[in-house]
Amino acid sequence: MAKRTSPTTSRIKKTAATRSSASPAASQLRAAQHTDKNQLARQVLELRLAGCGYPEICQLLGLESNWAVWRMLQRALKLAPREGSVLLLRLELFRLERLIRSLWRQAVQGDLPVLDRVLKLLAQRERLLRHWQRREKQVQLPTLTLQQALAADRQLETWLQEHQPTPPAS
Repeated sequence: MAKRTSPTTSRIKKTAATRSSASPAASQLRAAQHTDKNQLARQVLELRLAGCGYPEICQLLGLESNWAVWRMLQRALKLAPREGSVLLLRLELFRLERLIRSLWRQAVQGDLPVLDRVLKLLAQRERLLRHWQRREKQVQLPTLTLQQALAADRQLETWLQEHQPTPPAS
């Protein structure tokens, strides 16, 4: 009895066969599309840092949905140096703080819908702070004891004295 394959499995095999036998022109086309997506992702990040919302970015760049903007933003954060993602986190935290401050008085006075919104904003701020703390733990600089720092300082002084340029003869 012959072994049956699912339609998904056969589609994956056809895709893999097509890619392996693809011409160099097809490879160049895929590379160009990849570069275009990276450029688009960087534009999304820049617009987000400038304060644009997802719908506005969607309209400006001609993306099909807010979901596409989110995916491009995630791609940009993977491409961006660490400082870019930290800057974006700080910006988001700043925006949340402003929103919380603007609604705080109404929430304390008992306006239930506003109170609910403030609680959601506080929860979002907490999630961002936890995310930021996880990121900070991933990249930790080595810490030195006082003795290690003094020893390193002495080594640097010795090296600088040995390699000090001689003044030009006049």
